[in-house]
Amino acid sequence: MAYLYVSPEFICHSILDPRRPRRYFHAFPIPYPNIPEVSEDQWRSGEYEDRLEWPLDEWRVLFGCRECGYVATYDADALGETILERNNQANFHNETNCYSVQLQCAKIDCKAPAKLHVNLKDGEGAKELLRLLKESFFDGALPCAIR
Repeated sequence: MAYLYVSPEFICHSILDPRRPRRYFHAFPIPYPNIPEVSEDQWRSGEYEDRLEWPLDEWRVLFGCRECGYVATYDADALGETILERNNQANFHNETNCYSVQLQCAKIDCKAPAKLHVNLKDGEGAKELLRLLKESFFDGALPCAIR
């Protein structure tokens, strides 16, 4: 028997950026404790009791997509839900490989700090993230450049 769980996911907005040459849809799980179990009927109807708790409207995060390298500041609208299927019934948390790194603007007159969040692929770790940062894999503006 399969058990279904509601899992929060982060949706990359690179598909919305007209400056991006290729437009792909990327979504990946985000860290979340105790994802709720639902029945198939509850999931289809959208009516289940144990709803995910979303951050406040003021919430903002700088996120770098591991799939395409797109970096942007996102708000709660970038969060969505998907369904996970498990073979056993238990308390699950989202299985993610999420890292954050503190960055500083390279402009001489700025130096504002920014925390970049990246959800790495399975088997990747801090060394891989540092390699990607050094190779300029990520492309986008820090929040201070957008103001």
